[in-house]
Amino acid sequence: MDWNNKDERASFLIAFGGLSEIHGKQFSEFTAKAYFKTLSPYPVRDVVNAIEKAIIRCRFFPKPVELLEFLEGTPEDQKIKAEGKAREVLMAVRRYGAYANVLFPDPVTNAILRQYFGGWIAVCATREDAHKWFIKDFADRYAEYKANGIEDTEPLRGIGTSPIVEYVGGTHRPALIGKRQQEVKQLATGLGKKLSSRSRAPGEQTARKA
Repeated sequence: MDWNNKDERASFLIAFGGLSEIHGKQFSEFTAKAYFKTLSPYPVRDVVNAIEKAIIRCRFFPKPVELLEFLEGTPEDQKIKAEGKAREVLMAVRRYGAYANVLFPDPVTNAILRQYFGGWIAVCATREDAHKWFIKDFADRYAEYKANGIEDTEPLRGIGTSPIVEYVGGTHRPALIGKRQQEVKQLATGLGKKLSSRSRAPGEQTARKA
């Protein structure tokens, strides 16, 4: 959420005002901004939904951490979610291997793999009998990275030289790295023209020459 976005600010203040009114609280601009800042990493729709849950479930006016739990779940919920992401990483290791370049849709996952585990090649070298420790370490780091806003949106490079990036869990499409993008595009365009020329009927080619 962005405080300078009038629509997002208005949606938040309406929901937060309703929460305050139900609990007989008068909130100041300072209080509203403090809650808003804490919840700002999340989309306004999710924040409003969390406030609506608090209206139903909280007997007392909720602290920011309680609203965060409505957004992310309890610490146990978050741990289970993080362990699930770790298992997704191990599935990607089996599917793509160390020669692939990969990019996970979750930027926190990318950051952990690069910064804590040493990159995709190192993750792929994890022995199968150490997978349970990988899952535990990953889950322990996830909450820490998430809380500190540590993210990474760059592909994780493998051993191979291919420019293709595998989008794990998303639409698999070729993504070209650096200057190779324009070079391959030009090559593909030239090849397409050649194939088109070869596919013409012999009579058509003779007519063009004439």
